[in-house]
Amino acid sequence: MSLVILEEGSVPLPEDLAEEFGLHKGSPIQWERTEDGALKLRPAVSREEAVERLSGLLKPYLKQQGGGVDAFLRWREEDARLDGSL
Repeated sequence: MSLVILEEGSVPLPEDLAEEFGLHKGSPIQWERTEDGALKLRPAVSREEAVERLSGLLKPYLKQQGGGVDAFLRWREEDARLDGSL
């Protein structure tokens, strides 16, 4: 597949690929150079999205009233706010 870089430096992504990877305007992505010099593109998930997805996956296993993993995730988020990394 060939793509053309636009004047402003952006690269249009075909609609079918964007849909397949859940990308939309404003979605963060990461570029990585491989050992052979190629570039690898992948969706970058924000911290908030990662926590939301993890919570969603683990929801059936969480205790009611916010115990278990849910409480741990809130504690880590608060810890990150305090040290300035969030």
